[in-house]
Amino acid sequence: MRTRHACAIRISIPKDRLHLRVDQAQVEAVFFSFFRNNRGKNEAIELDHAAKGRGQKMKELEERIRREGAILSETVLKVDSFLNHQVDTELALATGREFARVFGDEKITKVLTIEASGIQFAMAAGIALGVPFVYAKKKKAVTQSDKLYVAPVHSFTRGETYQVSVDQRYLNAGDRVLIVDDFLATGAALVGLVDIVRESGAELVGVGCIIEKSFQEGRGLLEAKGVRIHSLARIASMKPGEVHFIEETGNRQLTEERA
Repeated sequence: MRTRHACAIRISIPKDRLHLRVDQAQVEAVFFSFFRNNRGKNEAIELDHAAKGRGQKMKELEERIRREGAILSETVLKVDSFLNHQVDTELALATGREFARVFGDEKITKVLTIEASGIQFAMAAGIALGVPFVYAKKKKAVTQSDKLYVAPVHSFTRGETYQVSVDQRYLNAGDRVLIVDDFLATGAALVGLVDIVRESGAELVGVGCIIEKSFQEGRGLLEAKGVRIHSLARIASMKPGEVHFIEETGNRQLTEERA
């Protein structure tokens, strides 16, 4: 919520000049000119504070991965204490606000994810953008319609291939869709969602991920499909006891060790 600043002004008029007439329009013009000239400065300060807040939250995400993440191997990262089993709700909402900042000019109408670990982040993005979110189901329920968009998705962590589906009523050619998920690694789930969006005739504006394992093939697969990607924490490499993050600064990518 933006803070509004009140301003009190006292005007003293000598007794011998009380008979002078004051043009109200001129007085209002002076006041409005003053506030217009200073509004830009105030908004710039507010935007700077907001940007710093966003940066702190995304740095907090990296620090939580470093501090609480369990690196089981060079490819497996467990973050179930704060992201995808027990969820830090404030951090989740902050990720939604960040995706809204990055993709906010895209006129998004729907946020799409896949059950189950992406749901809280898609909901956070939907709240921040003011739009509904939809999640693809891994198994068809008896209550579901037969009119579905379907794509095969292989889960490497579970060793299963799912036929994920979205009811055709909830994606259509008029939609502009942002896909959100917790991880980008092999890219299998996200490629499946991209295929569903394109089958529906909707326009895909991009993919937002909480954590990206940049040393795996997922980013390359999505970029080959022409997909815009924004990940909040990009891991360059990891092994038990240490993790290295990619930091994007302008056109350069800096790899920073998090011991």
